[in-house]
Amino acid sequence: MDKKEQDALFHGTFEIPLADCELRQLDTDEPRVYAGPALLTQRQDKSLHLRLFAAPRGEIEGIREFFDALEVTPGKIHPDSNYYDFTGVDQHGVTWKAERLSIECSYGVNSTYVQARVRAIEASEDYGNKVPSSTAHAFVPGTFKLPWHKVTKTESSIKTDIFEGESERYAWKLHQREDQLDISFTVKGGPVGDDFWRFLGAISVLCGTAIDPVLVMIGEAGKRIRRLRTQRRPGWTASLARPLSDLAPDAAHSHHFIARYLRGTKHSPPAEQDSFDTLQTVWHRTLRTASDLDIGPLVIGVNIEAVVMDLFASEVDMDTEFIDAIEKAKDIVQRSGMAERVKHRALSSLGGAVKPGPKQVLTRIQEQGFITANEVKAWVSLRNHAAHGGDVDDSSYEALQGAVDKYYRCLGLFYRLLFVVVGYRGQHRDFTAPGWPIAWFGDGPPAIKGSVA
Repeated sequence: MDKKEQDALFHGTFEIPLADCELRQLDTDEPRVYAGPALLTQRQDKSLHLRLFAAPRGEIEGIREFFDALEVTPGKIHPDSNYYDFTGVDQHGVTWKAERLSIECSYGVNSTYVQARVRAIEASEDYGNKVPSSTAHAFVPGTFKLPWHKVTKTESSIKTDIFEGESERYAWKLHQREDQLDISFTVKGGPVGDDFWRFLGAISVLCGTAIDPVLVMIGEAGKRIRRLRTQRRPGWTASLARPLSDLAPDAAHSHHFIARYLRGTKHSPPAEQDSFDTLQTVWHRTLRTASDLDIGPLVIGVNIEAVVMDLFASEVDMDTEFIDAIEKAKDIVQRSGMAERVKHRALSSLGGAVKPGPKQVLTRIQEQGFITANEVKAWVSLRNHAAHGGDVDDSSYEALQGAVDKYYRCLGLFYRLLFVVVGYRGQHRDFTAPGWPIAWFGDGPPAIKGSVA
């Protein structure tokens, strides 16, 4: 894709004419197929939009398809047969593919007009050995906050707008241009695979907002893959306070964080991969509600509980003496003459008491020195208040500030739990202390070249 096409994609004027196109219905023995020329364009909101001009349907067939489209059961997820896969060939002979499109049809005398909103569409072509192996390039609209630490020079200016680092297996370079972020990511001696998307997860955490490329180009094993994605909706500016903001000028801590985050790739044990998947899911949930002081506390409270119980709870948190006492109590209840309904409720409550609760697990993590008592206290208070429908008290400046402080203590708790799972040791922003000072996380400085203690 040349510079002109990239600029068009960023400005919402992109289009590709496609021939030999086909929309094929999924999950049916006799799939419905629409074939003909198509045009991939962008709408005013910069979303990708497909228009296909198929041959006219017979009158009876058109009526049947029209009414079939109306047969949707309210409250039920659409079956796979409601979706279509797309293939089409551009003017260079390259095949483009998109999966699971929901279509709308208009039936005319001379043609059938089919249109669909496209979230992502991909082209793959064989380039022999001409394309360097294991490299991904991505382009993201907007400006982002990272510890830029390398300089670019032009005839008219000098800018510090490069963020570049590497680990034993990976290398990365980000360049902040005037209105877009250019990303380059390389895997040494292996395919890019899903590693690139894990890398974008690490960059998203560092930037405090989701990094969603509109164009990704991957070159590996003699192939070039191009993936176009619909741009994030205009005005969507959700952001979180960044855990590693304004630290060492050489960005060593940020690069160390990325290297640790990339441990959660397919090269890691399955359990470790699952842990990183959980972290990414929870981080995105927290991001989406960060600007809402009513919903945000409930979401972050539940998210911390999910991380604690999924990734930290273990047999270590089981109190054997307490479990023995519970078993004796259950035996007493079982042999009692109380009503069956009451007996069932009592046994159920006793059975639930055996499992360690999130507060119990957090207390153990606190005793190990990874989190503080203030963070645990803030989480308990926020979780209980939000879970029972409590509103944010904005009756006074002090009350509102107290609610904000409690939220950021919990955000700090979440980041500390993330650091433990990732294995990060280094500087970070301490959201539990007034003024959010720079603090050290972990036992002693990690082995980071150029790190600042």
